Amino acid sequence: MKEELLAIRAALQAGITYVADADIFIVEDVSAIRPTGGYPAIGIKDGISSYTIESGDQQEIEQDVTIAVYVNPAMNQAGIIGDTGTSFKGVHDVAADIMTLLRHNLLGNIVSTAVPGNVSGSEQLTDGNKIIIMVTITMHYTRFDQI
Repeated sequence: MKEELLAIRAALQAGITYVADADIFIVEDVSAIRPTGGYPAIGIKDGISSYTIESGDQQEIEQDVTIAVYVNPAMNQAGIIGDTGTSFKGVHDVAADIMTLLRHNLLGNIVSTAVPGNVSGSEQLTDGNKIIIMVTITMHYTRFDQI
């Protein structure tokens, strides 16, 4: 999973150029608000890995990775749906860009398949000082390893 998380972060940093590299990070908890950093931001969270022994000496590994998109809601509804008049991207715009970038992206041949699974509805997070809008994407990856 470590290799996949690092490859996903690198792919997002290279492909989602309107988010600063420092604002694309690996997280322990997608619902925790960072004390510092800019927005929009993207958090990458490891998920469940399932192992199945295939015929011979091969093992199939199915992995889910959650990618959280964070946007400052100062633009009201634009935080959710964006604003074409100002080119401001809402959480659903950023999520769509991420799915386009990562769909079928084999992360330098680390994985065999890469498909988006679920996209959550927008959710408001607060830590008492900041309010952030978040959407999560579940990416599903499959790889085969020799055992």
